[in-house]
Amino acid sequence: MSLYEDRKRRHMSKCKSQELTYNIPPLGNAIPFLSNLTTTSTTLESELSEGYLLSYLYYEDGVIKYNGKASNGRFARDIDNQTLF
Repeated sequence: MSLYEDRKRRHMSKCKSQELTYNIPPLGNAIPFLSNLTTTSTTLESELSEGYLLSYLYYEDGVIKYNGKASNGRFARDIDNQTLF
């Protein structure tokens, strides 16, 4: 997974330098999500700690019910809110 992530970063950097991509900045008028993080899953926790999942978000009826990511140190680069998927 780490090698794939490195390759993707190099590819995106090359595309940006050749002006083949563009970013759309946020307008600043986003409405916060409601969250009720009470849902648990041993399967998801296992996959996030040992499998190939980088993150998992479960959203139902306008509410975030599960929000998980691979733990720090799991991959060569830690997954955070700035990681592009």
